[in-house]
Amino acid sequence: MDAKVGSYDLEASPETVFASNNGNKESIFSIENASTDNSGVNGALPVMYSISPGRALVAISPVMYNNPAWVASDLRRSLLVKEAANGFFSNKYRKITTQDDWTPILRLAEMALNTAEAYPEQDTNKGLDLLNKVRNRSVTDAALQFNGTSFANAKELTAAILMERRIELLAEGRRWADIHRLGTDADFNTGGVPAKVAFGNTTKASWGIGLAYDNGTYTGSRTIVAKPYDDFRFLWPIPLDELNTNEVLKAQQNPGY
Repeated sequence: MDAKVGSYDLEASPETVFASNNGNKESIFSIENASTDNSGVNGALPVMYSISPGRALVAISPVMYNNPAWVASDLRRSLLVKEAANGFFSNKYRKITTQDDWTPILRLAEMALNTAEAYPEQDTNKGLDLLNKVRNRSVTDAALQFNGTSFANAKELTAAILMERRIELLAEGRRWADIHRLGTDADFNTGGVPAKVAFGNTTKASWGIGLAYDNGTYTGSRTIVAKPYDDFRFLWPIPLDELNTNEVLKAQQNPGY
């Protein structure tokens, strides 16, 4: 099945879309940033996500980095991850000095995975094909690529597609949306925001691939507690300015605030 849509097509390498994020055939919609109009050192993606001379404030979570589904030979590990003394960071945003990396909002790889996720219950072959279109440009070892015997049923295929979203869209702001939409899913319930690893509690050993896993479950420290889906903070408060100017809303603030 062809993942190409009009003039948009998947790049042959997972790096191209970020090495040239304002001039590639995969990006559908991005927010333009320029050296004269950017978010500054306290907000620009290349500064927050990158190692020195960036601020290295947002590391790749050891929970994701150690996940055995993200195979060690995956090109996204070598091309889109950078190592620093205190951990591993995304290499998707690179223009630290000029801060003019365009911010990706939607690219064809995500559209392919969206479509793949919709297929398994009706046509597993089409779902698998689209999954492989995205995954196989990074997982080039044929022995590690998925085929018709990789999954026992449609549910297992869907689980692989959801995991591929976490790997492919890492550091692009898509995980939060997936946590929400799957919050009460019958088969892939996220249950809310899972417990997280505090960066200050990590050591370099925290990112040893597979070392902190036991049967697919991360066993390292998670000091940031989980937030269940019924936590009132999943629904943001009505802004105070709105309450002060709208008499109807004044007594209708969302619960918990």
